[in-house]
Amino acid sequence: MKQKIAMIFVLIFYPNFTSSQWVQPTSPESHNLWSVFFTDSINGHAVGGSGFIIRTSDGGQNWTKVDAPDNLINDVHFIDSGNDWAVGAGGGLILKTTDASKNWIDESVSGVNNFNSVFFVDVTTGWIVMP
Repeated sequence: MKQKIAMIFVLIFYPNFTSSQWVQPTSPESHNLWSVFFTDSINGHAVGGSGFIIRTSDGGQNWTKVDAPDNLINDVHFIDSGNDWAVGAGGGLILKTTDASKNWIDESVSGVNNFNSVFFVDVTTGWIVMP
């Protein structure tokens, strides 16, 4: 009896698993992307060359460009749906937002050329990695 139930389950649901496909979403512009971070299944950001930041609020179906300084951005990390950090090249680029990327605050560090990665555990504690 258990085998019959298992077989029925497989026959009903297997086509749904095998028909899933990767879909390439459209982007507002064409840039190399270096990092993508989602805070949940629908809200996310992607960053890349020339200060390129895009965000989605529908699981990646549509992306909107966000204004940011014109520097290479290597990585992005959200602490929650409003607080975000991004790092990159061009004078130790560190960007911070507290309003879900509507406005970015430049907190760059002089004397440093490039940051590769960023990770925060809360709004005051984090790590930034240099090459």
